[in-house]
Amino acid sequence: MTAITTYSDTVPSEAGQKKYLDLQLHEWLWPLAALLSLSMIGLSFPLGYLGLAIVMFNRFFKNRYDFLIIFCIWCGNYAFTALDNYKVTQPWNIGLAVSIIGAIFLKWNSATRKAIIALIIYAASLIWLAIQSWETLKVQSIILKTYFFFIYFTLPLLFFANREFNVAYFFRRLFPYMLIICIFYIIDCIIFNGNVLIPNSYLSGGAISRFYDLYWAPFSFQFPRKYPPGLYLLVLIIFPLQQFYKLRTWQWIVIILALLTCRTLSVITALLLSFLLFQKNTRKTAIYLGALIVAMVPVYFVDKAMGVTSNKDESVLRISSSVDQFINLGSAQDDEDLAEFGSGRMAQALPKLALVYEYKKQWTGLGFLHPQYTKNPKLIIFNEYYSDVTKAEESAAGIEVELLQTFVNCGYLGLIVFFLFYGYTCWVVRKYSLAKFYYTVLFAIFWMGMGGFATLSFPHGLIIAGLAYGVVLLSEKNEKNREYTIELMEGKEKEP
Repeated sequence: MTAITTYSDTVPSEAGQKKYLDLQLHEWLWPLAALLSLSMIGLSFPLGYLGLAIVMFNRFFKNRYDFLIIFCIWCGNYAFTALDNYKVTQPWNIGLAVSIIGAIFLKWNSATRKAIIALIIYAASLIWLAIQSWETLKVQSIILKTYFFFIYFTLPLLFFANREFNVAYFFRRLFPYMLIICIFYIIDCIIFNGNVLIPNSYLSGGAISRFYDLYWAPFSFQFPRKYPPGLYLLVLIIFPLQQFYKLRTWQWIVIILALLTCRTLSVITALLLSFLLFQKNTRKTAIYLGALIVAMVPVYFVDKAMGVTSNKDESVLRISSSVDQFINLGSAQDDEDLAEFGSGRMAQALPKLALVYEYKKQWTGLGFLHPQYTKNPKLIIFNEYYSDVTKAEESAAGIEVELLQTFVNCGYLGLIVFFLFYGYTCWVVRKYSLAKFYYTVLFAIFWMGMGGFATLSFPHGLIIAGLAYGVVLLSEKNEKNREYTIELMEGKEKEP
């Protein structure tokens, strides 16, 4: 028999017991081929483009779940590829165009209609605020359009139009991609000591790796910090881990080691908190949070005892130095002390916030300014807090704290519209069985944005959030056999 998808339909056993994730060999092959092709593209190796085209063509016709995941990873770059790997246009612009086509031609149900209308109102509001700026709309449009990438939520609806969608199988297909990405991070950091499998992870020094000129030092034991865009995608498996799956010890080790290679507290805490705060019951949440706090105390002192690196006097694991910033914030005597907070992020923010208030633009902001293309003298500042005076003259753009940047862009009104929009998207799916999947992803992306990573105003974060929202909408309207889904979750059934 068939029934409308409900929460119980996705539970892998009658008792609601979580099952170990045991993937078969064939489940790894296409994800590995796709991610290796992206690595080759990131290294400017021509065969990577051909390899990815073959993989995506095959997966589009043979497994639409794989195609959806690969397409979103390709669109977001996620440290595999960089802007200069594509000569005509960026993949996320292609994804944006496909998403808009989907929004136009899809048959809208009630929830989809509400989401699309809300996004149109959100976009219109930000465009109106942009018009209030002294900067031209042509220049502002480069940054402004990045706020609208939530439209990616139409992709799952478009790719599975007139097809059955099994959300249990979708969750299962996510894991080989995520685990392979983590393994790539580990190999790059611990063995290659550079950028090879994740070629564009923004290592300190801005080194670029190409297949004819690799940036690496194999077995040199340097263990560079690899920046985390590829690991943003891990937020997609938090909900399945909360609800359905248990990982084997080796799988947890892979994820933990990958997070240690990026040493980015904003990302690590986003994943941890979203996993802990959205548990099935509050008692379990309290137990996990308590255990985390207790565990962090010895980790803090161990990290402090390991000394500091040459990079901004940060601790090796960047835990004790991050905590000490908050401790030292209370003793800040002046703006220069405050500017040091957040690894120098406040140094970016202070003069730009001051400019907003100087022009009395706190309600509408200065506009969606571009770091390179904004030339209006009114919108150029000299940042006295930068140690590198050659970078001190800049436009009032580029703050690595999402809410502060959004405030500078579009003021208090923009922040109100921002929170109303995302609050409304949550309200639309509040009664849906998988709503917590979207809530978990949205919280994690928002938290990362506080540290300048992922964010809900840039494709990195919005592609993930849009994908999660689209999956929630899609899973709610599809019918499927409950017993089949249970078997599939346990890995006993072939792919649909």
